[in-house]
Amino acid sequence: MFAEDELSSLLECVYLLRSPENARPLFRAFKWTEMETPQTLAELKEKYCFLLADMTKTLAL
Repeated sequence: MFAEDELSSLLECVYLLRSPENARPLFRAFKWTEMETPQTLAELKEKYCFLLADMTKTLAL
């Protein structure tokens, strides 16, 4: 049994994978995640927190 949002995400992936133009970036992202070393939450915050702050400021305008 799947939660509705999980099923929706799976169906969206299936839909996107039907097109080679959409599938290429998805497979690139999958490949990247396999090669990337897992990071802690603290490392991710340190690396990307400034991006989130910038996005929040932009969206607030």
